[in-house]
Amino acid sequence: MARLVRTVQPYCAENIVAAMPCSRGHADSTGSSLFAARKKEQASGLRSGGGLGALPEDVFLALGSRWIYAFDYTPKLVGFEIKERVACWPKDEVSVLAEYTSTMVYFVIRTRSGESHALEVSAMSAPAGRPAVEFLHLLGAVDYRATLE
Repeated sequence: MARLVRTVQPYCAENIVAAMPCSRGHADSTGSSLFAARKKEQASGLRSGGGLGALPEDVFLALGSRWIYAFDYTPKLVGFEIKERVACWPKDEVSVLAEYTSTMVYFVIRTRSGESHALEVSAMSAPAGRPAVEFLHLLGAVDYRATLE
């Protein structure tokens, strides 16, 4: 994860402790029970996106001590090209629900202002450990299945 942090650090106003490239592209079309529940919420009025609109297809998230940053980016052969910041939320105004499978991690970022962003990341994106799971732990993600009990 250190390489990911180094990639995004120059674009952030504070020290970044964790970073992760994510995708929103297929999040709503999966068989994820978390996203099925999200679709029901949207039908009842929870706002998706907000501010300048929905997040781009590829989103690079960065976690600082006070803020969560979202950047548009392009994957490169080696590394990533950060394009522009597309969102920034106070960390204490964000909640994260996650659903973990053997190959993917699906999660929804919700803000106090009513934004809701569905994202996904491969749980197998690195050979050493599970950086996606570690990243979501640092975000304070709650396991969606635990909320059903």
